[in-house]
Amino acid sequence: MKKLTASDIKKHNRSVGRLIKVAEKSDQNKLVNGFLYSLSTGRIEYMTAIASYIYAKKLIKHDPLMIGRSSFCQICGMDMRSVDGRLVYESIVKYLDGLDHMQTADYALRDLMNYKTLPEVKYTKEDADILCKILDVARNMGPNNKYTALQKKITGLKIIKANAGRINLILGVLSTMGILEAPDRRGYNEVFTPFGERGFDGYETDNFYPLVHWRGKYGVDEENLRKFFPEDVINSFDGMKSGDFILQREQESLSKGREVRKSRGSEAFDSDESCLKLDDLMRCCYGLSPVDPSWDVEVVYSVTHSIYKRTKVFFEGEGIKKVIYEERTPSGEGYVPINYSERDISAKTEGRYFLLPKTPRGRKKPWTVSLLDSPTYIRQALRVYIMAGKLIIDSYDYVNDFRVPLPHVTAEESREGVKGFYRYTERIMGSMSESSNDADRELYPEGR
Repeated sequence: MKKLTASDIKKHNRSVGRLIKVAEKSDQNKLVNGFLYSLSTGRIEYMTAIASYIYAKKLIKHDPLMIGRSSFCQICGMDMRSVDGRLVYESIVKYLDGLDHMQTADYALRDLMNYKTLPEVKYTKEDADILCKILDVARNMGPNNKYTALQKKITGLKIIKANAGRINLILGVLSTMGILEAPDRRGYNEVFTPFGERGFDGYETDNFYPLVHWRGKYGVDEENLRKFFPEDVINSFDGMKSGDFILQREQESLSKGREVRKSRGSEAFDSDESCLKLDDLMRCCYGLSPVDPSWDVEVVYSVTHSIYKRTKVFFEGEGIKKVIYEERTPSGEGYVPINYSERDISAKTEGRYFLLPKTPRGRKKPWTVSLLDSPTYIRQALRVYIMAGKLIIDSYDYVNDFRVPLPHVTAEESREGVKGFYRYTERIMGSMSESSNDADRELYPEGR
């Protein structure tokens, strides 16, 4: 950056003075209405003016302060290469790039001057609903989640028809208002933080302050929320039960996803019966619990290449008690089993959709087939592989962390596949019966 001339300083000071005067004559309520109106319409020219107004209201007159080779004033952030801000403003409005120039005096001046030329607008109930849903997501984020995670969550829930850049602008406006802020990094409605003191990390996008310092644990500052938004919007937010919208939307999404998965792969399973039919005595042999007929069952199908998969999840109330998973592959005119596993599970859910965390530090997440195969939730597991004439049987006790000692599978049992599994199980049960009889004879040598 070249050395500032007297003309540069004069232009800077004149622009700052104009911005302060324009902000003094602006109507906060109209700017808030414009912001709300932009949420459903996508009219970005109405979106950021309230943030520019809040920024300008705290700005004081000053001479430009330049440090090193930077072209930005370290007080107001004005780019001394284009004092009128025209290129910066038009770039953001038209293309949503150059976000690192937000909350600067040159952008704010252009923003507020342009807003005065726009027709006055009124927000709708749809706009209020969008804002309330965004805020509800913000107050239900994980404690260490950043604004980027919040943006992705809002996108995933399809609250608003907007890309990531547009959603970041919305969150940035809310941060300027002090609605999304950090305890030691307040919004511009409370205190003016000079451009050079915003404390951005090296890799963070400095599009809005204090948005990059916000974390989920800080939630929503409702006091600042009430300072800006109309009573009907506040009442709508107060009447929204925290997390209900998120739960409903994720349940709908998950249900649709499972409906799609059920439609693929079900042709390989022509009945409800599993390829291995275990009764309660056989389950006891492998340390598994019985199946209660009163349990509800949810079935998920999927296909990976030529492997067809079915997972049965057994629910008692909202708790998951057991999972039976099997794989089949095409062979001739039908499908042959190649994998079977049965797992006793201890997992609590919310609405049978979200697995609840085991510890206070965790967070709930939608249950998936892979999640239910985690040792975190398994108590006992039996796994049977039937592939290419090879029968492999394994049983593991996850509670006590040891592999159940099982006899070797004979060559004949391996060749017989499913039938071999039943012969193997009968052999174990017979040995268990003999061991029981021997124990009885030791205890009762002369009979009972």
